[in-house]
Amino acid sequence: MEKNSCYTYFNIRGDFELNEITKLLDIKPYKSSFNKGDLRRNGQRFEFSS
Repeated sequence: MEKNSCYTYFNIRGDFELNEITKLLDIKPYKSSFNKGDLRRNGQRFEFSS
C-alpha cells in the first residue's frame, strides 16, 4: 500500500503570546513562528506575532 501525506497551513497574526495559543489549540508551531518584539535576522524587531 502506498503512503500518502498531507498537511494543513494555519496562520494567526497579531499581538499575542505564541505559547498561549499553542496550549489553547494543542498544536505545535512551525519553525518560522515568532513573537512580537523578537529580533529579525536584520536586527529589527517583529511588530506582530505569527
